[in-house]
Amino acid sequence: MRYFVTPNLSNKVVGQPAETIQLMSSAIRIIELSDKTKLMSEGLFGIPPLALENDIFMFFSQTKDFCIYATFGNDQNGEYILLLDFTLHQKDPSVSIVPTYRNPCINSMYNPKFNSAINPKFNSAINPIFNSAINPIFNSAINPKFNSAINPKFNSAINPKFNSAINPKFNSAINPRFNSAINPRWNSSYGGPFIYSRELQQEAFIVRANDTVELIFNLENEFTSICVKANQEVFDLFDITNEWIGFLVTSNNEVRLRFDLHNEWTGIVV
Repeated sequence: MRYFVTPNLSNKVVGQPAETIQLMSSAIRIIELSDKTKLMSEGLFGIPPLALENDIFMFFSQTKDFCIYATFGNDQNGEYILLLDFTLHQKDPSVSIVPTYRNPCINSMYNPKFNSAINPKFNSAINPIFNSAINPIFNSAINPKFNSAINPKFNSAINPKFNSAINPKFNSAINPRFNSAINPRWNSSYGGPFIYSRELQQEAFIVRANDTVELIFNLENEFTSICVKANQEVFDLFDITNEWIGFLVTSNNEVRLRFDLHNEWTGIVV
């Protein structure tokens, strides 16, 4: 079967370990000796591929720590396979996927228990109960019930259902399942930001869609919610049905605090 390779994959192969290059070479040899039917039943490494959205398939190695993303197509010369990308999976999923220097469990500068400047119990400037400017109940400009510009139900530009550029189902560049650069488990240097509970349990990570919208994914890379910038200090949170569920308050250039709609502090973003 004929094959094509994206420039992104070609550039990425350069400088990879010999084992990775050998796996890629083996995959190409199998493609050359196979047709679509065989590839769909046996995969590239003896494992049937996993189907994703938009007719993209994941071809895993036997150990499942190496994966090739590909799609099929037709032209005047018949069928072909287009190799889109490949990823190297972190072998131990129990290992924290946040860089050590940004981990609030390790670095006290990001831990509100030890840094009072980012703790709303001690810093009233970042506590919406005491600072009405960052409290949506008192400041209508940051309340999506009163400001339609920051409400995805009324502003299609910030609604992934109507704006495909900010929808990870249609824009693979902002989907960690397709873009390994923004997938913390495949890119150990990905810096987040990450979302933690008050107990500093890692819950999710954030991918920037544009200057106004950020996408939130859980640790299984599932798209769960969006974050809309209301102003420099406040970001409103919505679930995937566009229901308002909370907001973030900027503490400093690297830390934001998460609050629910009752102004209860529920977590941090680092």
